[in-house]
Amino acid sequence: MSEIPTRQKLVIAFACAVVVAFVLPWLEFSGFVSGTDSGLSLAQTSESAASGMDLRIFFLTPVAALLCLVLCVPAVRKRMGILAPVSQIILVVVGLAPLPTLWAEVETWSGSTVSSSFGLWITIAAMVGIAAGALVDLLAARRGD
Repeated sequence: MSEIPTRQKLVIAFACAVVVAFVLPWLEFSGFVSGTDSGLSLAQTSESAASGMDLRIFFLTPVAALLCLVLCVPAVRKRMGILAPVSQIILVVVGLAPLPTLWAEVETWSGSTVSSSFGLWITIAAMVGIAAGALVDLLAARRGD
């Protein structure tokens, strides 16, 4: 069994952080009703009462992170070669794609003060970490490391 390089271990750690942060508070709101929403609670909303948008798109974020984890498995990497880190970078873009929907949804919550919470920032930072690790891995693969 081949050793997993440190750069891939970082990608694994960041992908795990995305999955954990998905259940942490993403939004804090106060006004008529106060509380928090996690990525999971948002994703479980098939249709928003305020905007009518389908929020299940947020499930793309942890799924993309889990696919990045799969791409770190040595057998998968050996078979995919240089396409593995390229695929991870594409998955980061897919994982972050729902975020503009989040801001559009928040704008429809009239009468509430909404702020982003630590779970959302951990998710964004970890997805950027996955992209950085995949980019380093891609450069190392091009050098032959």
